Amino acid sequence: MYCSKKLSNSFEANSHYFAIIEQITEGNLWLNETCGVVPKNSWVIDLFGYSPTMAYLFRRMGFENMLIQRTHYELKKELALYRNLEFVWRQSWDAEETTDMFAHMMPFYSYDIPHTCGPEPAICFQFDFARTYGFTYERCPWGEYPQETTPENVKERALKLLDQYRKKSTLYRTNTLLIPLGDDFCYVTVDEAEAQFRNYQLLLDYINSDPDLIAEAKFGTLEDYFRTLREEADRVNYSRPNEIGSIEIGGFPSLSGDFFTYADRQQDYWSGYYVSRPFFKAVDRVLEQTLRGADMMMAFLLGHCQKPQCERLLTGFSYKLAAARRNLALFQRHDGVTGTAKDHVVNDYGVRMHIALQDLQIFMSKAVEVLLGIRHEKNEQNPSQFEAAQVRSKYDAQPVHKAMSAHEGTVQTVVIFNPLEQTRHEVVMVIVDRPEVTILDSNWTCVRSQISPEMQQHYSSKEDETLFSVDIVYTGKLRSPPLGLQTYYVANGFAGCEKATPAEVKWFVPSSNISCPKPYTCSRMEGEEAIISTRHQTLTFSMKDCYRELVIPMAAIMALLCL
Repeated sequence: MYCSKKLSNSFEANSHYFAIIEQITEGNLWLNETCGVVPKNSWVIDLFGYSPTMAYLFRRMGFENMLIQRTHYELKKELALYRNLEFVWRQSWDAEETTDMFAHMMPFYSYDIPHTCGPEPAICFQFDFARTYGFTYERCPWGEYPQETTPENVKERALKLLDQYRKKSTLYRTNTLLIPLGDDFCYVTVDEAEAQFRNYQLLLDYINSDPDLIAEAKFGTLEDYFRTLREEADRVNYSRPNEIGSIEIGGFPSLSGDFFTYADRQQDYWSGYYVSRPFFKAVDRVLEQTLRGADMMMAFLLGHCQKPQCERLLTGFSYKLAAARRNLALFQRHDGVTGTAKDHVVNDYGVRMHIALQDLQIFMSKAVEVLLGIRHEKNEQNPSQFEAAQVRSKYDAQPVHKAMSAHEGTVQTVVIFNPLEQTRHEVVMVIVDRPEVTILDSNWTCVRSQISPEMQQHYSSKEDETLFSVDIVYTGKLRSPPLGLQTYYVANGFAGCEKATPAEVKWFVPSSNISCPKPYTCSRMEGEEAIISTRHQTLTFSMKDCYRELVIPMAAIMALLCL
């Protein structure tokens, strides 16, 4: 059986769709190249809630069916009451039924055997033969352990099991019922697997041999289940009066929406993962955008490189791009991007993403040289003359801007890569070590610019310690072409251009021992608030406690919704 081959079980509340698509693509490519299989069923049982976006992506990728488990227990009760645990999941904006995905929701607390054979876990536990004495799982909270199936007890055991099956079947519409047999870390030994199959084969043989039971039970895959169910739905109409259905599969309701926030009992809402470990959530997004940029550059190089020396760069870094893709995919797991893993696991995620970022930045710096025609003989070992503007010293460190040397008579090159499909006009910041700089574009035309003091956080109680560093920040509104590279120059001593204009510095702090860095003009803010605004939003700071208030005008919100 092959189900939704992914490199990890992407979490659907925190993961960006780019990372989800990347890792599903990578996983399915591996499956197709290795086994020659293209799956069409999704098995997603351990996520803490589900997003309709995932159903949409699966549908667009050619999947037909999906199985889900962790949804709010009260919602499960409501759907079970009306036998709607199997439904067609449709996007709320879809009026033409082009996004319909058939979904099966498991009805009970968990996906292990005690909670999948029927509504009574104390009875279902007796049919999890991996929990027989001597195997890994031995603890029984209900007091009665599984017993070996024999010719003497097979009737009694089979009838008890079938009773659970019948009770579970009342929650669904069709006569086709799915009973998963497994759990985390199951079937790890041959003895355990043989115990399960040996006992279940005797039970299924008995059920099938007695015509009075009017039941047929057999082993199968998820594909077998969905195929059998669809065949039955073609023969029998299970639709309800006035029910909105789907042309995808008849007899089931069409539902829209998401399954957040998840709760498994009482008021235990699983919502902390939205904000837990925010640092690594941010690193995840940085890795995503860096990987996308590196992928674009790799595509450009494939069309650009004609010389064997250039091809060495492609072959030398192709496996590192794949490794970066897989490290990003690993973090999308439901205990990764959520921040719910143990400390040592989180550290491993961080190290992997850090290595991926370093490899991608090295590749992109060398790719820039080739694409700009600076040097062709590039491979993995040759150093590049370009460096990333931001670097991290280790996996759990904040990024630091690298300072450019701007000595008298020197010119430094800044290359901006725009991986988007439209031209971008935005403010770009680089750090320089001197204020006497001018900015020029690739045609050596002067560009308007401004220098500002680089703020640094000091962890010191000394009142006379300055809050400003001597580093200088250059900003200018630059243009970068779509899917292209744009070169700018930072020069010191270029007579034909006006130097960068110093910013006017204002502060609001209680200390009076702050010295104004040269060459700036500094003054204290007056009033109780400081306001920064654009045509889309306004950010207000309180002078007393630095409290921030963000206001977005309704017109801007409507403009965003119209996009």
